Amino acid sequence: MNITKKVILTPVVFLLSGFIFAFLDNGIEIERFDQIIQPIFFAVILTSDILLPSFRKNLIIFSCCLLVLMILIYLLQNLMIADWIGRLGFGILFITIFSYTPEIIKRGYLEKF
Repeated sequence: MNITKKVILTPVVFLLSGFIFAFLDNGIEIERFDQIIQPIFFAVILTSDILLPSFRKNLIIFSCCLLVLMILIYLLQNLMIADWIGRLGFGILFITIFSYTPEIIKRGYLEKF
């Protein structure tokens, strides 16, 4: 991809996905600032998945590490932190797997409608 295309596409994808993730997570009203941290993190992940496809494998490993960390923190009876880390891990895993869909369709493993 051309460098000027990346420079133009990066903020557009980030802002659009950030608004979508914030709306899906919180609805229309955001009461506290800490409610927007996770949607911003998901927007960064989606932007990097689209613009840096070689980074996807590292994101899958990172999300699996977060899920293992969630289990360990859950065993230590800290449920609120375990819940937040688990949602973050599953969200990153879902976004990364979903970003593989165009490549799977192109290779013929999955047919278009």
